[in-house]
Amino acid sequence: MADSDAGNTRRKYASAQREHILDSAATVFTERGFERATTKLIAAEAGLSEGALYHHFSGKRDLLIGVLQRVIGGAQGEGGGGGGAADMHERYRRAINNRVRLAHPQMTTFFALLSAVLADDKLAEQVRTDLLEPGIERAERSLQASIANGMMRSVDVPAAARLVYAIFMGIELLAQMGDEESRRLVEEGDRLGQTFATLVLDGLKA
Repeated sequence: MADSDAGNTRRKYASAQREHILDSAATVFTERGFERATTKLIAAEAGLSEGALYHHFSGKRDLLIGVLQRVIGGAQGEGGGGGGAADMHERYRRAINNRVRLAHPQMTTFFALLSAVLADDKLAEQVRTDLLEPGIERAERSLQASIANGMMRSVDVPAAARLVYAIFMGIELLAQMGDEESRRLVEEGDRLGQTFATLVLDGLKA
C-alpha cells in the first residue's frame, strides 16, 4: 500500500510539473514567438533547470505540440445527437459556449504559434492529424447522428463539419485581430452559442 501511495504521489507531482512547464512555454511562446523562444527561457520562466524540463519534454517542438494539445484538445467535445429539435438546439448552443470558454483564453498563444506550424510541413501535418482531425471527426459523427435521428435534414457532413470548425476559428481570428464585436462575442460566450444555434441549426432542422 505504501509503495502504491508513493507511486501515485510521484505521478501526480510529475503531471503537475509537466502542466507547469506547459504554462511557462505558452507564456514564452506568446511573448516571443516560437523561433525566438528557447528551452532555457522556458525553464527560467518555470523556475526549473533545463535538465528538469528535458525530463518531461524532448525539446521545443515537443513543447509546442504539448501547448497546442491543450489549446485545441481542450476546446473539442461532442456536439449533439439524440433528442428532439429543441434539445438539439440547446445541446449545440452549450457545445459552442463550452468550446469558446475553454479555448478563448489560450487563442493568443495558438495564433502566435501558427506561423511556425505552417512553415514546417511535417509539423503542420502532425498538428492536423493529431489535433485537428479528431475534433472534425467528432463533429462529423455528431452531425451524422442528428441526421439519422431525424433531427436534421440530409447535408454534406464532411463539408458541414468543417464549416462549423471554420466559424469558430474565424471568430477567434477576428477577435485576435482587434475586431471589438468579435471579441465581445467570444467573451460573452452565450451570445455566440445562441446565434450559432439559431443561424446554422434552424436552417438544418428536418
